[in-house]
Amino acid sequence: MNVTFFDPAQAHAPQITGLNLTIHWQYFKVGVAILTIVLAFVYLVMLNSLATQGFDMETLKADQLALHKEIEAIDISLAIPSSLYALESNELIQSLPSVDKKQFLGVQDTDFVFNY
Repeated sequence: MNVTFFDPAQAHAPQITGLNLTIHWQYFKVGVAILTIVLAFVYLVMLNSLATQGFDMETLKADQLALHKEIEAIDISLAIPSSLYALESNELIQSLPSVDKKQFLGVQDTDFVFNY
C-alpha cells in the first residue's frame, strides 16, 4: 500500500491556470491589512470633512440670523418716517388750511356719486 504524507515544506498555493498567477496567503494578508489601513484613512478624512462642513453650516446659519435681524431693524427704521404719527407731525401737513365743507365719494351700482 502506497501512503503519501503531507509535507508543509513542499506545499504551495493553488495556481489559477487561466492567468498563471500564484496567490500566496502571506501576500493576501498583507494586502488586506494595507487595504484596511487605506480605507480607515479615507474614512477619517471624510469624517473630518463632514465635521468641518457642519461647523461651516452653523457659522453660516448664525450669519444669516444676524442679517435677518439687521434687515428687520432697517425695515423698522424705514417705517418710522412714513408712520401716521410722523405724517401728522410734519410741518407741511400742519400748515395746510382746514377743510370747512367736506365732500365724500360714494359708490352706487358702479356709478360714482358725490355726497354733500
